[in-house]
Amino acid sequence: MFMAVTENPALKQLAVKKAPQSNSFCCEVCGQNGSPNIGMISAERAANICQCSRLKIYRWIDEGDLHYVELPDGAVLVCGKTLARKIEELSMNTDKLNSH
Repeated sequence: MFMAVTENPALKQLAVKKAPQSNSFCCEVCGQNGSPNIGMISAERAANICQCSRLKIYRWIDEGDLHYVELPDGAVLVCGKTLARKIEELSMNTDKLNSH
């Protein structure tokens, strides 16, 4: 199952595919870039993992930091790989601030 959405006019179209024999979804963009089967999680779960608000997750989506898809029911799923990359970026920035 493929679903395509447009992030916003400034960003390219993203797609998501349902993982074989699973209720989870995979990031199609990461799959096209050589990382197949990268899982996607709800924006709410992403916010819990990052200990931030869903609004912050949506801001990162708008800034192009996270791959995402909006499902027909309105649920937003976020790419686990791009979320991990964002967490690492924030961690490195925190380390830099703490070293001064």
